[in-house]
Amino acid sequence: MAEWQNGHSELELEARVELTESIASQSFEGGIADQLDMLAAVVRAVAQQHQGQGIELLALLRQLEALHREIRDGLFQSALPENRQALYALLRDIEANGGWPYIHRMKLQAFLKKLPVADQETINRILGNSLSGGNPHSSCSPAEPKSLEW
Repeated sequence: MAEWQNGHSELELEARVELTESIASQSFEGGIADQLDMLAAVVRAVAQQHQGQGIELLALLRQLEALHREIRDGLFQSALPENRQALYALLRDIEANGGWPYIHRMKLQAFLKKLPVADQETINRILGNSLSGGNPHSSCSPAEPKSLEW
């Protein structure tokens, strides 16, 4: 918690703790859907608060990805069914409710679209060189990357 306090006032920290406790203590009358709605509202509010601030929004995305990994690798895996009927029910739920959760990562090309044309040409030349093993005269272009063997 000391790490979280860096750069935040005690009042901000107290408000966040109170909000976290509020979400965690929601009665189950509304169920997890209400808790998730509250959590989504908090995440949206944080994102809106940092609109236009790429570094801060990237930190938010990294945190969400870390939470996804933490839940998937810990709590979710330990909650996996131990019999066929329960596994079938879980798989039916995954299929019926939108599939497996996935966090999409942006491609480098999406970043490059924001650059002016002259900068894009420079980046494409650099990417072409790195794809061709550093040889600027190689016939490999960013549109036709070398196949990589793993």
